[in-house]
Amino acid sequence: MSSNPRLPTNRSAAHRNVPDDSTNSRSTSSDDDQAPEAAEAEAGPEEGGEASNGQPTAPPESHQPSDRERRSNRVTRFAVAEIVIASVAVSFALYFGRAILLPIAFALLMAVTLRPVVRSAKRRRVPESISAAALVVGILGLSLTSVYFLAGPIQEWSTDLPERMEEVGQRLSVVREQVKSLEEASDRLEEIAGSGGDQAEAEAEPEPEKYSTVIDAGVDEPETKEPVPVEVQQPRLAAGFDMLSSAGGLAASIVISLVMTFFLLSQGDVLLNNLVRVLPTNRDKRNTVAMVYRVEKGISHYLLTVSLINGVLGIFVGSALWLIGMPNPALWGLMAALLNFVPFAGALVGAVIVFFVAVLSFDSLAYAALVPLVYLTLTTIEGNAVTPAILGRTMQLNPIMVLLALIFWGWIWGVGGALLAVPMLAMIKIGCERFQRTQSIGTLLGGDNG
Repeated sequence: MSSNPRLPTNRSAAHRNVPDDSTNSRSTSSDDDQAPEAAEAEAGPEEGGEASNGQPTAPPESHQPSDRERRSNRVTRFAVAEIVIASVAVSFALYFGRAILLPIAFALLMAVTLRPVVRSAKRRRVPESISAAALVVGILGLSLTSVYFLAGPIQEWSTDLPERMEEVGQRLSVVREQVKSLEEASDRLEEIAGSGGDQAEAEAEPEPEKYSTVIDAGVDEPETKEPVPVEVQQPRLAAGFDMLSSAGGLAASIVISLVMTFFLLSQGDVLLNNLVRVLPTNRDKRNTVAMVYRVEKGISHYLLTVSLINGVLGIFVGSALWLIGMPNPALWGLMAALLNFVPFAGALVGAVIVFFVAVLSFDSLAYAALVPLVYLTLTTIEGNAVTPAILGRTMQLNPIMVLLALIFWGWIWGVGGALLAVPMLAMIKIGCERFQRTQSIGTLLGGDNG
């Protein structure tokens, strides 16, 4: 009786000590499962394994743009395409409308330059129409006076230009002969230096000239006739009509430019008042008028200063060439003043022109070379010392932008476009610097301010 109560206790102890087969199987299976899990954990999450904390990580998925991003990209592409198409269309319109747009551009440039003068006269109780008419008449009188005194030399040099260029070529033939003799001497030295190793081979080879003369002795060569030069001359009447048409086109452009300048100077405030009347509040009206006046004043100051500097440069160039003994020094001074509106290229073109004239005018080529040297010296001093000192470094333009402007406007409007390229670029720069949203464009167009 006493052993019966302890039997279940022993049996339960035995039951606790003896492992169950199901428990062993579960532990074995768990150990077996831990091995690949550890291997997968070592493989890293990029290979589809599990993280260190045992949580499974999702495999990386490729980023798919949303509908909003696709619409934004499509709108951006359409905007770029529209800008390119609009730029091409505007370029073609400027090119084919240059007969009208070029005089208007000159008129706008003169009006912006002279507008502060008209406004200053208005403050002194001088009507705008009278001051505008006086300025236009003064510009016309100065132009006619220059044409009257310089028409003879210009016609003389333009009519005899082919003969003069041929004479320049003959004068410079001495220099070409000297350069050619130097090239021949250098080639002869190279032949002497390289003929040492090839002399034996040259002696071993037969001379082809002897055999060619023997073979060609009995063959009659056909006679070749020299081509007869044919020159197509234009009738003088047609040439006269072409000259009249070109002169008429120039006169029409001048008339359009002067008339447009007069109306812009005399009616400038009317246009501004109409613009201000559209604005809703008085604050916007005051700010707009103030900004327009600041932009106008900055552009006028720049263009007037540059024009005065170029005029003084023309006087100095003409005086220096007169002292050297150049013919028609006033013509070359005016040319220097006009070409100085075209940076870099204008000075080089002027130096080449005065060098050709000096070659025709002086017997010594060394003395003739003094003329372009003086010309380039004066233009270099003006460009690197005088203009920066007067205008300041902040008014300098980026040389790359200047070159691009010269190429573009020269292609669109020819010589007139090249003369207007830099003033228009300066106007854009000054106008952009006055507004906060476009200051970055003004900075891009500016030069080195350091």
